[in-house]
Amino acid sequence: MLTGLGRSLTAALEECVEPEFTGNAEAIVITSLDVRGQMRPVDIVPLTGMTSGGVTKLLDRLEKAEVIRREYGTISGDRRVSLVTLTPKGHQLAYEYARVVLSRVDDVREAGAQLRDLAG
Repeated sequence: MLTGLGRSLTAALEECVEPEFTGNAEAIVITSLDVRGQMRPVDIVPLTGMTSGGVTKLLDRLEKAEVIRREYGTISGDRRVSLVTLTPKGHQLAYEYARVVLSRVDDVREAGAQLRDLAG
């Protein structure tokens, strides 16, 4: 049920975005930044379930791919803190994620109904 939905969404994503952006962590970071706007890396850690070091490596990859950018010194009183922002390429990826999920809305609805039935 959920595994099939996950595979279906991943397969659909692979048709429209580069393979390095089809992972769950990448999708979570990109869509969260699209919805919330700028975020500190420390606020991304709990969203992904990754360690701070893992998030740093993920952000490094996304920055190298020009999906995000980090801005340092934007918080007064603490020049060490960075804020992570989506680039136009990042916003385009967020749009593609939303488009894929919406194209599978019936599958998502069915999976939700099955979960409700299991919960009793």
